[in-house]
Amino acid sequence: MSLLVKPLTVLGWASGAVILDLVTKHLALSGLKFTEVYQLTSFFNLVLVFNQGAACSLFSGAGPYQGLKMIILTMLALIPLMWFYLKAKESDRLFLMALGLIFGGAAGNVVDRARYKAVVDFLDFHVGQYHWPAFNLADVWICLGAGLMIWSIIRSGHRKDELQSERTDLSKRR
Repeated sequence: MSLLVKPLTVLGWASGAVILDLVTKHLALSGLKFTEVYQLTSFFNLVLVFNQGAACSLFSGAGPYQGLKMIILTMLALIPLMWFYLKAKESDRLFLMALGLIFGGAAGNVVDRARYKAVVDFLDFHVGQYHWPAFNLADVWICLGAGLMIWSIIRSGHRKDELQSERTDLSKRR
């Protein structure tokens, strides 16, 4: 059973993330009109846009095969994360959750690129006239996963420092 904890944790979080992402994108595609702004609050709108580039529309309009280029770039970016997965400890559930969220978010955006040659974005936060570029839940999962990964690494570093301190104290007592 313990051999399955690591892959099932990552797969569970990745599956949940990609399902929620794709469901919300389906709802946006079926309920919103392209580029029409639906104001929900004074700082949050829904607006359906298609992003052919990377985060914040970087590299959009970079020519033919843009969708394929972005899929390949995404896959290359996941290679170091596979190494992190292989090195991750089964007991570090926070780190495994972070990996699952990143993998799930990346998968959601890859599905869009394969289907539409662009990513479906629809969440629009703003302050007055200043808008953050529209994004989707896959982007949220990727950012949340990265933040949790950093937190997990920092937390494990603190634990190592505490253990080293305890070992030093024990050796001094002997």
